[in-house]
Amino acid sequence: MKNSFNLIKFQLRKKSNYLIAFIIGLLMAVAILSNTYQKTNTNFVENDIYQNLDFRQLRVTGKSDREKDMTTLKDITHIVNVAYMTHINKTVEIVELENNSTNLNSATNESLPKIIMGSDFVDDDGAYMVCPYNYYKFADFITKNTKENRIDLKKYLNTELTLKYYGNLYGITKDPTDIYETKVRLVGIYKNSDYSIDEADCYVNHKVYNEIVENMYKKDKSNYEFNKTSNFIITVDDIKNLEEVEETLKNLDFNYEAISFINYDKLAEMNNQVTHIITFIFILISLFIFLIYQKDFNDDKEYYILLYKLGYNMSKVKITYIITMMLKTIIYLFFTLIISSITYIGLKTVLDYYPFLFYKYRLMYDLKSIIYVIFLFIINIILNGIINFRKIDNDI
Repeated sequence: MKNSFNLIKFQLRKKSNYLIAFIIGLLMAVAILSNTYQKTNTNFVENDIYQNLDFRQLRVTGKSDREKDMTTLKDITHIVNVAYMTHINKTVEIVELENNSTNLNSATNESLPKIIMGSDFVDDDGAYMVCPYNYYKFADFITKNTKENRIDLKKYLNTELTLKYYGNLYGITKDPTDIYETKVRLVGIYKNSDYSIDEADCYVNHKVYNEIVENMYKKDKSNYEFNKTSNFIITVDDIKNLEEVEETLKNLDFNYEAISFINYDKLAEMNNQVTHIITFIFILISLFIFLIYQKDFNDDKEYYILLYKLGYNMSKVKITYIITMMLKTIIYLFFTLIISSITYIGLKTVLDYYPFLFYKYRLMYDLKSIIYVIFLFIINIILNGIINFRKIDNDI
């Protein structure tokens, strides 16, 4: 038994065991990251795009009579909001929030994101605004992207805020002397999208937005009227109804194009490539483990022969071999779990502090790789045990 413990202590001192364990751990980390990437992409396609406003909006070109076109579009089933192109994504400053720049859009109650505090627009005649729960200083949001720069809007709920903006020419040149202000009441706070970046996006009702846009374009009436006539942005209630709306638009002779679209073929190709990488890594790990156990047995075979010559029976020699192999496995698994944990904790910590590092992709951590590697170890232990037991029987 003393000799068996000496062998165990020898294995614990072998630097090669730890190097091998480190290499397996690194391969494991790559497998976890690859699985996470693949699962994230799959989740993005299957879930996130269905919740993202951008993927259910269309740019529609009107015909001749803008008022008639507007009425026709509003009457189409599944369209919940219709706005002129000039009524999309204007930048204003909120005076009470240190003149923080904010992207402003028009909306109806049907097209608003999910309200989690306060209410939606009370009526059509007032001046109301809805902003996100996670609301950031616009400059900090772009440059720093840390949670420390979040502004808590709960204390501003149901209070009057001042929107400051400038007159411009076709949305390009701001005139610093042409300043306007519009008062609105923050009536609601909405749930941020899990995918799209909306941390500086607020919504107002059409009455407010019309006032803001008309003030902005006072010096450029011709472009304003042209864009009102020619272009609309429509919002569909559900991405599943997008094809039906597109077919209706086609039948009514409206031209349209998607604002955002997904190249599903490209995503599928990328997922297939990642699958091949993961498969290769697991084959490599499996082969690596098998060859390691075989090499270790060949290196230690003389020791097992010595144990037999010192009076150990065959059963004790095999038990010593099993204990040694189990010890090596524990060392390998320990390092694998440590490196895998560091990979997981490191990635999660970075995302907690820099939540927009990957543009709000929801990373779906896939830790099944650890289970797969443990399974590979078990298979290799059994396989190597069968092969090496036969070697022990034949060589001793």
